Amino acid sequence: MEKAVETLHKSMELRNGGNSWDWFVLAMAEWKLGNRDAARVWYDKAVVWMENNPTNEDVTRFRAEAAALLGPPQAVTDRSTRASELQPAAANASQPVAEAKRAAER
Repeated sequence: MEKAVETLHKSMELRNGGNSWDWFVLAMAEWKLGNRDAARVWYDKAVVWMENNPTNEDVTRFRAEAAALLGPPQAVTDRSTRASELQPAAANASQPVAEAKRAAER
């Protein structure tokens, strides 16, 4: 599972930080590794992206699967605020990856 997370991070770096597909999968992988905070951050980021971009049935299924695994959030008052902490700056597209790695290390 750790190798999968590492590979997904590399893929996201190559694609300017990834998208909700990546983030839902990453949230589930981080959760299974015991990195609950990182999982929640990636899940929240994916949900915010979905709310602001067109999606399809596959992304909706990924969201449902991730939600079932993570369970209800504890005292998340504003997903967009939490997820905005991971938004890449124009000059630093890998910021979301670095933030999640730091959250996983906590």
